[in-house]
Amino acid sequence: MNHKSKPNRFCAIFLLGLFFLVGCALPQHYWPQKDIAASGENTIPGHPTVLIASRDSEYKKQLVKELQKELSAAKISHLIIGVSPLEKIDPNDYAVIVIINTCLAWGLDEEVSDFLDRQQSTGNTILFTTSA
Repeated sequence: MNHKSKPNRFCAIFLLGLFFLVGCALPQHYWPQKDIAASGENTIPGHPTVLIASRDSEYKKQLVKELQKELSAAKISHLIIGVSPLEKIDPNDYAVIVIINTCLAWGLDEEVSDFLDRQQSTGNTILFTTSA
């Protein structure tokens, strides 16, 4: 009787672990996060621009609003986009890139990770990661 319970216990632990590992990643694949609304009214032609890329949540909107307020007060050109358009961004076009990301399944948002992987240097990139 004890001999049969060890494989059953192992299978149960293995299946539970697999469920938690895969289950935490599912929302990222089936219910992707929404991007924040883009805003370009604070760009100053010919001036270095700070690019802010973020997902949409109340906390992130408030954080972007504060960043925008500080950059506007300092008269620094800035552009706000969602995370999805990062695939078309050339980091050399911006003085600084601020990415506001959510930790999903113990890792970065896939679009953020893809963007960072394509860069030869991330010296002008600031990554701010939130979690529930």
